Amino acid sequence: MKSRIAASIIAPVVLVLLPVAGMAANADAEAIIVAGKVVARISSPGQFDSVYQRAAKIDKRITQAISVEDVGDPNMYIAEVAKTPAIFIGKTMLMRVYADDAVRHGISKWQLARIWKGNFAAQFPLAEPVIRMSGEEASRELARAQARTAAAAQVTIPVRDWAIVAVVLDHVSRARLLSEPVFERELPKITQAIYADILQAASNARKDMVSGPPPHAPGECPEPGGCPACRQAKNASIQRDDQHAAAACPPAPRSVQRRIQGGLKLMRSVTEQRYLRDRKMVAYTLVKSVHQTLGRPQRPVRGPRSH
Repeated sequence: MKSRIAASIIAPVVLVLLPVAGMAANADAEAIIVAGKVVARISSPGQFDSVYQRAAKIDKRITQAISVEDVGDPNMYIAEVAKTPAIFIGKTMLMRVYADDAVRHGISKWQLARIWKGNFAAQFPLAEPVIRMSGEEASRELARAQARTAAAAQVTIPVRDWAIVAVVLDHVSRARLLSEPVFERELPKITQAIYADILQAASNARKDMVSGPPPHAPGECPEPGGCPACRQAKNASIQRDDQHAAAACPPAPRSVQRRIQGGLKLMRSVTEQRYLRDRKMVAYTLVKSVHQTLGRPQRPVRGPRSH
C-alpha cells in the first residue's frame, strides 16, 4: 500500500519531466523538462546508444532526486566526473555535460554546465509541492508556487529594449563566470563594453537600423547562448558602422561606471536562485541608467528640447 501511495504522489511529476520529441530543436536533440519547462537540450548520446536513451536516463535520475533530495532548497553544484562536468543535486548526479552538447551552443561544456545547473536550480522548487501532496491540492499549490516565482522575477521591459537588455545579460553572465582575479582585472573593459553597446543600440534605434525585437524576451530564450533569431536580433542592435566605432566611444561617466560595476558585483555575489530571479531587473536598470545620460551635455543640442 505504501509503495502505491508513493507512486501516485510522484506520478504527476514524472509527466512533466519526460522529454517531448516535438520540442527538440532538431532531430538529434532531446529536451529535458522539469516542472513544465526545458532545463537542458542535449545533443550528445554520451555513454548511451542514442540521445533518446541518454535523455531517458536523465529523466530517471531527476525522478529519483525528487524522491530523495531537498528540491525545495536545492543544493546544486558541478563536479568533474571522468574529465567531464557533471551536475549534482545533493548526492544525486543528474547528468554529465559533453563537448558535443556545448558545440551546438557555441560555448564550453563548463559554461553550458553552469547554465543548465542554474535552470535546474530554478525549476526544482516548483516540483516540490507536487511531491508533498496529490490530486487537486497539489495542482493548486503548484500553481501558487509558479505564481510566486513569476511575481518575484517580474520586471516590465519594453519590447524595444529586449535586444539590448539581452546583450547586457550576456555580459553579466560572462562576468559571473570569471574567477575573482580575472574579474577584477577585466572589470574596466567589461564596464566600457556594456556602456558602448547600450550607446550603440540607442544610436541604431534612432537611425531606424534595428530590424525588430528578438522572438524571446530577455532571459526567456530556451537555447543556451540564444536561438539563431535571438542572436541575430542582438547582433543587429549593436551593429557598428565600422570596426573602430567601439574604440571611439567616449568613456562612461563615473556615475554610470559605478552603476554598471555595482550591478556586475551584485550579480556575482548572490546565490544562483537570486541571480536567476534578479538578473533581468539588474540588466534593465543598467540600460536605463545609460539612457538617462543621452540627453545630457555630451549629446549635441540643435535647438530647444521638446517635451
